[in-house]
Amino acid sequence: MIKGVICPITGKNTPTHRCLECALNKERPDCKYDPMVLAQMLQNRRLRGLSVTEITSEFPRKTLLNHLIDYYISPDIGYYSVRGRWAHADKQAVKLPPEFGKVLREVRFSFPDIPDLSGQIDAYYPDQQILVDYKTTSRLPDQPKPEHIRQLNVYAELLRANGYPVCKAFVTYLTYSTHKQEAIPLWDRDKVMSMVVELLDFYQECLDKREVPPRELCAGPDKYFMCRYCPHRDICVEHPDWWRVDQ
Repeated sequence: MIKGVICPITGKNTPTHRCLECALNKERPDCKYDPMVLAQMLQNRRLRGLSVTEITSEFPRKTLLNHLIDYYISPDIGYYSVRGRWAHADKQAVKLPPEFGKVLREVRFSFPDIPDLSGQIDAYYPDQQILVDYKTTSRLPDQPKPEHIRQLNVYAELLRANGYPVCKAFVTYLTYSTHKQEAIPLWDRDKVMSMVVELLDFYQECLDKREVPPRELCAGPDKYFMCRYCPHRDICVEHPDWWRVDQ
């Protein structure tokens, strides 16, 4: 759970209410952060169980620590989640003409047989049976990222389990200046559900034991650049291997 921010001016851990109070009253003119942005950044959104995004991530260590500890975030890191949330909110406000049909936007579903696993569908076109997910990014990838392929396939099965057939799936990457859409290959249902059960069991066992996996399992040597965007990076340096979280 997010407790507050690491103040960009003082470097001190600052509780949420104090950070927002300071921003609203402009107590520090040298602070660059808008209070509305900070409020969104510090909003805790606890869901029942786990989300599809969490279990299909390439960084299970970060996901588990988000659940197991209370922490303070750097505003520069927290901003990335705000940008993503607002991009999704803007999409909800788009006025669609009648030919779009009854498009589902930002709707959360759970598996009927796995109520502790849920996922929020960005866009689903029922007439065309097409699923689309949106990702904000600093640069367009050459091809869909592996975790996004996994995530879209689980979303497809999630929709089917709730009575919405899926024939095609796409991921749309959004940068500040452009965007592109990539087709996602749809896997066999048994393969997807086997992966879901395996991942869910892994995460649930870790949460029950309050253990987190080694750093290498989350981001191999070529992926440590992602640590720049993780609020738990200092803890990972202290505990590079499996360890029990006692907090």
